[in-house]
Amino acid sequence: MTSPNINAEWHENFLEIQCYQDDEVSKVLKRLLQDKGFKASIEKMFNSSGSSLIEHFETLAKVNTIEELQAWVEKHIFPIVANSYDRLSVSGLIDLEPEKAYIFISNHRDIVMDPLVLNHALRAHNFSTANCAIGDNLLVNQNANDLALLNRCFKIFRSIKSPRAILNAMKTQSAYIQYVLFNKQENVWIAQKEGRSKDNIDKTNPALIKMLGLSKPKDMSSSDYLSRLNIVPVSISYEWDPCDIDKAVELAAQESNAEYTKNKLDDFIATQKGLDGQKGKMHIHFGEVITKQDDDQFAHKLTANKIDQSIQSNYQHYPVNFAAHKKIHGIQADHEHFTKQEINQAHKALDKRLENVSDDIIKRVYQAYAQTLN
Repeated sequence: MTSPNINAEWHENFLEIQCYQDDEVSKVLKRLLQDKGFKASIEKMFNSSGSSLIEHFETLAKVNTIEELQAWVEKHIFPIVANSYDRLSVSGLIDLEPEKAYIFISNHRDIVMDPLVLNHALRAHNFSTANCAIGDNLLVNQNANDLALLNRCFKIFRSIKSPRAILNAMKTQSAYIQYVLFNKQENVWIAQKEGRSKDNIDKTNPALIKMLGLSKPKDMSSSDYLSRLNIVPVSISYEWDPCDIDKAVELAAQESNAEYTKNKLDDFIATQKGLDGQKGKMHIHFGEVITKQDDDQFAHKLTANKIDQSIQSNYQHYPVNFAAHKKIHGIQADHEHFTKQEINQAHKALDKRLENVSDDIIKRVYQAYAQTLN
């Protein structure tokens, strides 16, 4: 049912960014399954050589809808991914309503794992899976593009440069999100800022909130429209980040070279590490819906701050965060939930992880793990 006073029409320019529709699924899957490189990439990405995953491609050929595909992923792919963490806990969903559509805005640690575990949590609690925003820089390969669009991802244009083109892209993205939320009554997930947080400083880009407001109906107040969007801050916490050293190396390279660009393989390697690298415990917290402001302005900075406060206050801390905090600041932060022995063990594990790494990178990794306690 469409929300009152909001007429979210479908536009031809949605074709540039929207995910595949049900009537396209069978054709795209057939193309992928005929590509030997696709099968090899899947086996490599999920580290599944010698496992039975390849055998399940026969059942994949019978999938005809997005929902069926996501159920296939949940049954055959997610158990492989689940081997990379010890426990996944979820909180906050009990306070939300499965029949409503939300915009989930979260901190961003991992390219694929973040939306994957978020959708897993939603399915497990009888919510519909989210339409996930993904940068077009990650979709340069046709197979990667097909996989993403089959899994209800829609494109965010990162490669455009001109101010006019950027504004037009933002308008299209805003209108598409409005259409998905109000007409299709489906959830949306989008990271709080472009790219993974490599230093664990989780700050929402106010431009994201401004983008969401570009499709506000003229006859609706900004504060009312903000409430209608049902924005929910989401905190995603990893005990261990498989890409922690790589992120520190990339940050150091960016700071020393303003023209630094990633190798084309970097995103694939990060995806693979993020999926099969050991993460210890994980936690996802769904915060409270952001409500309307007191004034009639679409207060994007204030809204971004509210999202930040929710994400940071509901972040799950682990012994490694306290160990890193003490190493950086020389004092022990309050750790009533952990013993001194647990923190010392985490310190030893982190030191072992950083053997043969330069002092600069070691410091950056420690700072990243300590950041959530600052």
